[in-house]
Amino acid sequence: MPYRVSNATYAVSQPLPQHLDHKPVYAISYESFDGIHAGGTDAMYLSVGISQWDANEVSAKVMRYSGNQWSRQAEELPFTPAN
Repeated sequence: MPYRVSNATYAVSQPLPQHLDHKPVYAISYESFDGIHAGGTDAMYLSVGISQWDANEVSAKVMRYSGNQWSRQAEELPFTPAN
């Protein structure tokens, strides 16, 4: 069942970072949807983009903001092509 909210407004507290090695192609704000942590989480965006380790690979990443800086503690999840 899809997640539905009526008449809700979502504001992002931090703009999507463009300076990280992981380059987002598609990203969505996540901080308002982080379950019981919504509104008080460090997970700001979910991103699919160019991997920080290999510019020829695509990866997913949770982009975390510690309150002072973008965290390097978020792991990339590589997409492996199906054979």
